Amino acid sequence: HSFCTLLVETDGMRVAVLLACAAAIVIPTWAITTDDVINAGVTVSAVRRSEDGDRLPSGLRDKAAVFDEAIRGFAREAPREDLDAIVDHHRAEMDALLPRSDFFGETDAKASEETITTPGPNMFGPLSAAPEQIHLGLADTDDAAIANVSVMWVTSTATTTGRVCVKCSSDEACHDVESYTYTPISVLPWHGTLHRGFMSVPAGATGCAYRVGPTAEESTNTSLWSTNITFTAPNTADTDRPLFVALGGDMGTIQLVGWKVAAQMHAYDEAAAKGFDAFWHLGDIAYSTLDPPKLNFEFFWDMYLRQEQPLLNHVPMLATYGNHDFAGGDSAAFIHRFWNPRGLGGNANFYFAKRQGPVLYVSMCTEMSLNPTECDYSPGSKQYLWLESTFAAVNRTETPWIVLAGHRPMYSSDRSTDSGPLREYIEPLLTRYAVDLQVAGHMHCTELTSPVTDFVANKTGVVALGGNAWRFEHPGATVHATLGTLGAVIAERFDDPQPAWSLFRDGSLFSDAYGFATLNATRSELTVTFLKQSDGGVLWQVQLTK
Repeated sequence: HSFCTLLVETDGMRVAVLLACAAAIVIPTWAITTDDVINAGVTVSAVRRSEDGDRLPSGLRDKAAVFDEAIRGFAREAPREDLDAIVDHHRAEMDALLPRSDFFGETDAKASEETITTPGPNMFGPLSAAPEQIHLGLADTDDAAIANVSVMWVTSTATTTGRVCVKCSSDEACHDVESYTYTPISVLPWHGTLHRGFMSVPAGATGCAYRVGPTAEESTNTSLWSTNITFTAPNTADTDRPLFVALGGDMGTIQLVGWKVAAQMHAYDEAAAKGFDAFWHLGDIAYSTLDPPKLNFEFFWDMYLRQEQPLLNHVPMLATYGNHDFAGGDSAAFIHRFWNPRGLGGNANFYFAKRQGPVLYVSMCTEMSLNPTECDYSPGSKQYLWLESTFAAVNRTETPWIVLAGHRPMYSSDRSTDSGPLREYIEPLLTRYAVDLQVAGHMHCTELTSPVTDFVANKTGVVALGGNAWRFEHPGATVHATLGTLGAVIAERFDDPQPAWSLFRDGSLFSDAYGFATLNATRSELTVTFLKQSDGGVLWQVQLTK
């Protein structure tokens, strides 16, 4: 994908672009090997040095150089078994999507009459009404004793209606849900039916179970129903209940190790004494395109949600909008495939807020340059005014912590940082309303700041605990954490010397920076811990106290 999107920027290379894109998709279906990965680096290097490469804008030449270094270095220095695992996973994913060797030809003679010729959740495979990509979200309710949870799934047929059945302590209750489709801008046309319903259950109830499937008329066909999936109902109104959340951004599937971090998160959730209350994705979710708004491959969203189903079928997801979620020139997948809370205003999925336990989640849209209609955050804009009113309305006795997420960071010593006027416009609100923590992705690295305002570190109450661990006692400014580490290629370069406000950073090639963060919050303490994908160990940790 990187090679494909690099070439599309040049003149006189349209044929090469199409061949490169086709090769990127079809080769894994045949027999991709570690040599193919090495050759990809050689190809990019050759293009970068060629006459055509010399005509690339300097920024794209630099990007090609970084990718060349990353892919060559990975093939040269990574353990062979790690590279083989990535290649094998890539091939298996693409084989599942593209079961035919003839990608653009006629359908297989053996295929049933239901086989289709436009890509969807099963690409060119048989149509099915069986549910897949099942995932939960946090919805809203005015009754503190009730939890409202959204449930979504996808089928590849033009199913008119879906159905959800849920049971906690009472009898199972079933009801039909909304079913719909959409037409995204995509290199390969996409088809499918999305289903979205809501489950109202007693807040905090354990041992609840649900299943999803087709309409009542088809309910006797058990093959079209999911298994019973157990979950714990959220208890968003109980501010004394500790909160446990997974955090991170920039994931994807095979770019490079999103699938490995996904497996790590699921295993951690299963092993933990208390599972996650939510997973907050900080943007750049599926990587269906690498240089938005160009060359969107919609089926990567199907790959992503299949990958995440083992976690998200029982852990609600919050989705922050990133630049790579502006796919193909629109935001269709982000709009239609997720449900973010609506109860505290905002702008549907683009920016929203939700109270859960002792924390107020606030998610803003930082993509003003890509999507100014939805994401303008300049002073006086709708989003800016909503942020200000949301912060001002918080009762800090009831909700002691405010955590703001935006895809791009306000503070980053990564040389590639491109956050525009974000800090200039929004930081005064953080200071005025004592926002405790800002989390971001975008930069493929992890970085932790001290409390900081206007690039001046406030280290009053900052206690170093050793081993990349700190305690901030009554911090006097907002703390910032960059967490763009869920799987996208990490090959960053940092400013030298390290700024005084930057306590920890890691994002160089072959570093320990792949992984995710957990957020643990009580009324008096909020702890963020970064867990390495490589061995599950702690890379850094910070504890904020009230």
